[in-house]
Amino acid sequence: MAKKRKQLGEILVDWGVVDASAVTEALKYGQDHGKRLGEALIELEQCSEDDVVKALATQFGLEYIDLDHHPVDHSALGLIPSKLIEDYLVLPLSEQDGRLKVIVTDPLDLETLDLLRFRLNREIVPTLAPASKVRQYIEKFVNPEGDVLSQTMASIDQEAPDSEKGDQDGKVAAGEDDDAPIIKLVNLIITEAVHGRASDIHIEPM
Repeated sequence: MAKKRKQLGEILVDWGVVDASAVTEALKYGQDHGKRLGEALIELEQCSEDDVVKALATQFGLEYIDLDHHPVDHSALGLIPSKLIEDYLVLPLSEQDGRLKVIVTDPLDLETLDLLRFRLNREIVPTLAPASKVRQYIEKFVNPEGDVLSQTMASIDQEAPDSEKGDQDGKVAAGEDDDAPIIKLVNLIITEAVHGRASDIHIEPM
């Protein structure tokens, strides 16, 4: 018989973070305001966000990541496109044997985990960290406008008029074609596809 999973309130009471009356109050507050128990406890200032996330990690058997003392390796950030990182509040930690270890902020958000598996073609190993700290980290270290793809697209937009003029004037040197922005973009797309183990590349007109 499978062992029954402890409820969030039970864990926090067992840890001495809150008492039973605080949990009861938070449950009522959550019902009245459409909040989960953890959110209600935080809003009522009965415990911290860290306490709630640590308890959730224990409840779901996940690793808790303290971003204050466990900084993300910046080289790992390239494992997930910056747009996905920003939109879904996730952070890649490491990859090993086709398994990608990722920080998420909600253990019940199975849609995000499924999306990451589908988009990245990898098995996802979720870990937990407080949403506020993940958001701060993303704002500080992840620049959705500064990734290589965005820079290449911007380069194409900026250089296209000059390239067209050069073609018209017959002044484009043969040796410069390999450095053209569009060729850089194609090379980047192929490189990203290989890195992501994609079986096909589909390009849709904007």
